[in-house]
Amino acid sequence: MCISFDYCKTDTVRDYSFNEINEKDEIELLFTRFQKKRRINIYYSDLVISEQTNSFSFFNGISSIDSAAIFLPKSGVGLVHELGHTFGLYHIFEKKFGFEKVDGTDCATTGDMICDTPAAIDVFHDKKTCEYYGNTIDVNGDYYKMELGNFMSHYFCAHCFFTTEQYEKMASNFLNAPIKLW
Repeated sequence: MCISFDYCKTDTVRDYSFNEINEKDEIELLFTRFQKKRRINIYYSDLVISEQTNSFSFFNGISSIDSAAIFLPKSGVGLVHELGHTFGLYHIFEKKFGFEKVDGTDCATTGDMICDTPAAIDVFHDKKTCEYYGNTIDVNGDYYKMELGNFMSHYFCAHCFFTTEQYEKMASNFLNAPIKLW
């Protein structure tokens, strides 16, 4: 995207009740008490919501003066994925808009609404080997083929890329954000 980030400051939250963030209410509380405006705040804790989730950010957080926040485990796993959400990307298996057909004919209006990511669903993978072992079919009877390497999947052991359209969407959201964070 040709943007860079500056490291501004490290603060330590000395309230140990935030060592494990088990509910979104705790995220909201942490956010309202410690969030700094005009920057992407990154919060680290032992656990974020659950072992399965373990990271969180506000969708398109760059569009508001104070909503760019990322919550991560202390390992930092999921940072790039959550930056994707912060810059306006959905999961490649997004179901909010309906599951995309495997042939991609509805890619602009379903799934992640990006056409160069394959149609995907978030089920059936081995977290140790990162292998997809599902055999789910779409409404046309076509089999889903999971893209394990995309940052916007939940296969944290295999992340390695964004697609061109994902980069373009993040850059567009950044350039069109009414509030510039930096």
